[in-house]
Amino acid sequence: MLDRALRVSYIGSPVEIYNDLTITGFFTSQSSHIFVYTTASGVAIAYDYLRGKWSVYSNYSAVDCCNWKGKLAHLKSTGIVHVENENFDDDATFVTQKLTTDWIKLSGIQGFSRIKLINILGKYRSAHSLKVSLAYDYELYNDQVVTYTPESDYNRVSAPTKAQLYAGANTGAYQVQIKPIRQKCQAIKITIEDVVSGGVNGESFELTAMSFLIGVIGGPARLGGAKST
Repeated sequence: MLDRALRVSYIGSPVEIYNDLTITGFFTSQSSHIFVYTTASGVAIAYDYLRGKWSVYSNYSAVDCCNWKGKLAHLKSTGIVHVENENFDDDATFVTQKLTTDWIKLSGIQGFSRIKLINILGKYRSAHSLKVSLAYDYELYNDQVVTYTPESDYNRVSAPTKAQLYAGANTGAYQVQIKPIRQKCQAIKITIEDVVSGGVNGESFELTAMSFLIGVIGGPARLGGAKST
């Protein structure tokens, strides 16, 4: 006889700080594979059940929401109804695409390592500048901010000629390489966001992967000043 135990997973733990909010509406759609809950506080909480990820929208202030022809529609307390569209703005205001990693510990919680390079790989979607901010060693602020403006000619489907490459043509790959100013560190946190460019409110970029060139120094981090006795 095969004994199988049922296992229960609490998928709501990442957003349990919102448990005391009053739910005002609910939306779901098979095409978007998300659940959206609007709340009386103005925060909307979304769950992508395909990827198992939560998101929080902070500018809704919706008293209700529903599925209207497969699109998310929400009602404001003023009586105005907003319906999602294919644009990447909110009432003509650009919506920043922003993500922040957790603390990346490459050699244990307080181990010592050297992060030599950070490589970002993605796909170019529309005109933008890419802003990358780095925080180090569990500090609550970013100690390094780099802004990169992508060149043209991305997402090529045919190889450039040798003459084009010699003239500085892009190979078509959307790649950004960053050298941290503090290579020796315990941990690093990375924030990636887009900045509107040329008045174009587009998708900007699609992030595919991120990799690191590191060297593990070994042993605990060396703390100085008031942090050591």
